[in-house]
Amino acid sequence: MKNNLGLNLIYRQITRMGELGQENAYQVLYFFSDIGHISENTMNKVYAEFPKFIDIQGDYYFKTLEDLGRFAGLMCAELEAPEVFILSVQDYNLGLEATSDLRGFRDIFRRYGSVVENPELKDKKKNLFSKILGS
Repeated sequence: MKNNLGLNLIYRQITRMGELGQENAYQVLYFFSDIGHISENTMNKVYAEFPKFIDIQGDYYFKTLEDLGRFAGLMCAELEAPEVFILSVQDYNLGLEATSDLRGFRDIFRRYGSVVENPELKDKKKNLFSKILGS
């Protein structure tokens, strides 16, 4: 599914009681591209590489934001997309309040989100750049 579509991921932070007291976790709420929702089969395939500490079918939980970011990067590679924008629910809501049209809605992810680049495309860019510069 090679594409130049923008991928967007909205997550929420939750606090729960764990073995050692209160723990934070990060749940993916929405993962979509310019053409629609990312398939559950694709997400499950990539999510299988992560340890399950909250096992609820159809939900995607991560212990750290770094794990969530790694998941986003692996999804980029799987979908052959250049990047994904990660946005918390709180930042998404702030962006919605500040926008009044479709263009502004699309910019929410770029303005308020964090970008994770496709690690495979990033390496290809470096190699091409190295060849051009002769290093």
